[in-house]
This record gives sequence, C-alpha cells and structure tokens, in this order.
Amino acid sequence: MINILVVDDENDIRDVLKELLEREGYAVKVAADGVEAITIFREYKPDIVVVDIVMPEKDGVGVIKEIRDESINAKIVAISGGGKLNPGSYKPEAIATTVYLAAANSAGADITLTKPFNKGDLLTAIREIS
Repeated sequence: MINILVVDDENDIRDVLKELLEREGYAVKVAADGVEAITIFREYKPDIVVVDIVMPEKDGVGVIKEIRDESINAKIVAISGGGKLNPGSYKPEAIATTVYLAAANSAGADITLTKPFNKGDLLTAIREIS
C-alpha cells in the first residue's frame, strides 16, 4: 500500500484530500502545518507528500527542502492556490502562485498543481510519481 502525507493549513482541503485518497486505496496521514508535517514525515515515512506552499509555522518550500535533505526517494506534489496567468484574467495572486510553485519545483517537488484542481488531476499526479 502507498502511504501519503497531506499537508495543508485549511481543514476543509485536508479533509477532502484525505477522503479522496483513502477512497482510492491509499493510506493517508494529515498535517496542518510544516512543523507538524516534518514530525509526521519522520515517524510515518510516507511514499508521497502532498504539500501546500503557503502555511503558518513552516511554509511548503521549507518542508520540501527538509524532506529532500532527509529522503531523496520521497515523492512530492506541491499545491498552491491562485489563478491562471493570462492577460484577460490577470490577478495578483496568480503571479504569487506561479512564483510559489516555481520555488517548490526548485526545492525539489516532483509535480506542482494550482488550486483549485480537480480530483482527476491529483490522482493522475499521484499515479505518475508512485
């Protein structure tokens, strides 16, 4: 069985992702922030980490760097909210999201997804890296 750690400071997102992944047959643990994520990562040794980027305590980029320092084999899906970048739908948060996800890639994320994403996108990402 594939073990997944979901890290997001938003309760609703954590709960939805946990339920979705468990329905697909994955074993799932959750963390509400980056500090908790590292503690659980060390104890649980998940195969895959799904981590939000903007969180209190320790952000997702810091989590990714720390995980990469400890485990080169862990697979990481970074997620962050925002809009799409195109001139017709410019939103300042879209630029922030693009920058956050680029930082996540640089830190060692295997795949990045922009919130909101559909369940198929997440499941495809999980299957690709597992």
